[in-house]
Amino acid sequence: MPADLLSGFNLCGHILRNRLGVAPMTRMSSVADPEVSLFKTKAEWQGLIQLLAAESIDAVSVSTYDFRAPGFDSDLTVAQLTRAVTDLPLMICGKIHDRDSAQAALEHADIVLAAKSFLLNPNFVADVREGKALPLHKSSGANVAYMPTPLP
Repeated sequence: MPADLLSGFNLCGHILRNRLGVAPMTRMSSVADPEVSLFKTKAEWQGLIQLLAAESIDAVSVSTYDFRAPGFDSDLTVAQLTRAVTDLPLMICGKIHDRDSAQAALEHADIVLAAKSFLLNPNFVADVREGKALPLHKSSGANVAYMPTPLP
């Protein structure tokens, strides 16, 4: 049974009030999605995660287009593949847009992240807390976040 989305979480001694966070938005694609990944197989992915987990890091953040989608050459999600090789706290994003999707993502992660939902709905946290049905935003809807030229 996954943890409750609105329950607190101890992240390496830092007490978080809930398990919902803001994901960074970039025009860079995720390394965990097969179409754009730097990794071709789950073994390559898991090898990287094992190397990272051996370092002094507090958590692993996995960015996907869809947290429910299978990763690489397997039937497992990227969160499941990651969890199989590390006990570090795991953060996941990808089509997390309302309480139900966020709660489902906690089945294999410790913290869920959203980007477009935060950007396009200033009441996102309150709406999630109330269990409101919320739309899944398309990337084109979030174009307001991008600058035509980089900041200096």
